[in-house]
Amino acid sequence: MPIWHSNNLMDLDYAHEYFDWYGKLWTGQKDATRFVGFIWKDQELQGDYAQWVELWTKLNRLKDIDKRIPLIDLAQKIERKKPSAKFLRRLREFIANGPVGPEGSGLII
Repeated sequence: MPIWHSNNLMDLDYAHEYFDWYGKLWTGQKDATRFVGFIWKDQELQGDYAQWVELWTKLNRLKDIDKRIPLIDLAQKIERKKPSAKFLRRLREFIANGPVGPEGSGLII
């Protein structure tokens, strides 16, 4: 499956095919889908993600380098942030609940 970067894969035909490729990647991957759902729904991570998207949205509009640098620093701080003890506890509980089905392998993180 091609990785989506700024290149000729940004043509509309490739955009349509991407959904098929994406579907094949995730079909039957119940544990992976379950894990992504856990991460996506986590309130703590949602807050960091929302802040990170907001910063990069502002950065995309700014041309003045002096105004961009502090926002880049904040975005990088979010990217380097270590998981909190509370998040790690939730993750351990999630893993302890085990696989989602007979073909599940459980998640080892």
